[in-house]
Amino acid sequence: MESQVCQNFHLDCEAAVNRMVNLELYASYVYLSMSFYFDRDDVALRHMAQFLKEQSHEEREHAEKFLKYQNKRGGRIVLQDIKKPERDEWGNSLEALQCALQLEKTVNQALLDLHKLATEKNDPHSYHFDGAVVVLRHVTQFLKEKSYEAKEYAERFLSPQNKRGGRIVLQEGYQGGGSLLLCITSAVCLVWQGKGEWKPERDEWGNSLEALQCDLQLEKTVNQALLDLQKLAMEKSDRCLCDFLDSEYLEKQVKAIKQVGDHLTNLKHLGVPQNGMGEYLFDKHTLGESS
Repeated sequence: MESQVCQNFHLDCEAAVNRMVNLELYASYVYLSMSFYFDRDDVALRHMAQFLKEQSHEEREHAEKFLKYQNKRGGRIVLQDIKKPERDEWGNSLEALQCALQLEKTVNQALLDLHKLATEKNDPHSYHFDGAVVVLRHVTQFLKEKSYEAKEYAERFLSPQNKRGGRIVLQEGYQGGGSLLLCITSAVCLVWQGKGEWKPERDEWGNSLEALQCDLQLEKTVNQALLDLQKLAMEKSDRCLCDFLDSEYLEKQVKAIKQVGDHLTNLKHLGVPQNGMGEYLFDKHTLGESS
């Protein structure tokens, strides 16, 4: 089944992330072997054993971060067999740490190769209901929060523009003042509440599923605009703008797309739009518990 949140995630990058998971788990496996070797009664270096156990846990955490990232970007996790460590006896501390150093270099090179691949693939980083008036306050609150978030994003662009000596040129389209970007996501929530100041493409948003599908497309549009801006900054060798986009926007945008995708999947599991009760349960429990 194709992911609904996948955007600008090349299949080669997706496969490389899966290989990275396997390598991190292998490294964790090796460190675990080392740890319990030094814990043996005939070696008995407990602090060395504890240090190596911590390294094993850290490598496993790294693997889990890659797994989470794979889901966040809409990739598919494909686990492989984990290779057995090359040895069971690790000699003394010096010999073991020499092996550990080589292992760390191998992992580091794999990370560098993944970064290079991502650069080559241009990947800088994943309610109107049943004809009746039904108040879904948590859905409204969710969209309102996205409205405020969009305004904050726009304001973050204004400050660096002045800081870098650029000139702010706002565009028409938002009668209450501010730029077009400032109201892109705001419009969905404002019209939902009957307070629209900027005219979106529609006035009726159907059900929760339909509205969030529009929201997902909107998030992808904003994300693509950010990717285009970063590409332009890279072409113009503007490292400051690249760093600004990396730290303030791109990761958050991927998280936003993943969140909306998760909500859409939950709505489909609940049988929306055919099941009106499912929509109520989504509002009450999924969004209610997260608010």
